[in-house]
Amino acid sequence: MANRDAQLLIAGVAGWNVLINRVLPESQYVPANLAATASVCGWALIAGKSAEQLGIGTDCIGRSLRWGSAGAAAVVAATAAGSRLPLTQPLFGDQRVDPDDVWYQAMIRIPLGTVLLEELLFRGVLPAYLEPNDPRDIVSSALFGLWHILPTLKTLDINSIDRQSTRLGSVAAAVATTAAVGLAFGRVRRRTGSVFAPILIHWAANASAYALASQRQQ
Repeated sequence: MANRDAQLLIAGVAGWNVLINRVLPESQYVPANLAATASVCGWALIAGKSAEQLGIGTDCIGRSLRWGSAGAAAVVAATAAGSRLPLTQPLFGDQRVDPDDVWYQAMIRIPLGTVLLEELLFRGVLPAYLEPNDPRDIVSSALFGLWHILPTLKTLDINSIDRQSTRLGSVAAAVATTAAVGLAFGRVRRRTGSVFAPILIHWAANASAYALASQRQQ
């Protein structure tokens, strides 16, 4: 059972998810999430959590960067292959993608607005607040999956997908897929002792997917 601090953190995460997906304008996405990242990490450090517990210690940076670089290269290769396979090619047809916006998305919005907050939160701060006997990877990964419900609904709206069965299936698939990815990222984080490896892999996955999807819009 999660302790009181973990429960408060989870409640705050749920509220923030609604705020950034339903309330704040897109122009505030990056600065708001950067502020949230600094706040939640600062709160954890002030509360007595160590840098090592949060996965931001310096001792494991070398190993984490090696793992992260190898994982990022593998993810980019797999994403490139997926963009060409008939079975997975339709997944890259997203109306949100703007070919003129690739640099900003890949170098600013994705790493600073999305990846930092998600990895430091779900692979760093949240596991540090769960009880030692809690299934930390499972809990944080399940919450990571649920975190993607509102972004998935927003994507479906942008792409004018109104059929209810399609929407339900898409949301369920997104939750299951991102939860599974969260488990993999959690394993990498524990293996390297750092969040830097999952940050690199996550960044590579999202940025390469956006860049490849933009090619379909040209």
